[in-house]
Amino acid sequence: MTFEVKFSETARQDLVDLYLFIAERDGDDPALAYVERIEQHCLRLQVYPERGRLYGPEQPALRILPFGRRVVIIYHIHGAQVFVDRVFYGGQNVERALMGAPWLEDDPQ
Repeated sequence: MTFEVKFSETARQDLVDLYLFIAERDGDDPALAYVERIEQHCLRLQVYPERGRLYGPEQPALRILPFGRRVVIIYHIHGAQVFVDRVFYGGQNVERALMGAPWLEDDPQ
């Protein structure tokens, strides 16, 4: 079975913010290449969406998937769809951002 992967508006903004951060430091080409690799990593969830570990009892539907050493992708599965909820980079406080998870109500595109 192949799953459809959708990105929330919040996750898309996370990727834009990450692109801008890297582009300022390293230039547009490396920033774009890095963000595209993250997107491809997310799209691979089409084949095996359960590969990310469950986040924990506070948010039992959420899964966490690392990318490299500095990126954490937060997503959930609903039916035949995978929703990428957030993309965190570096030292961002994931636990604080997940408290209450109001961004889970975003309409994935």
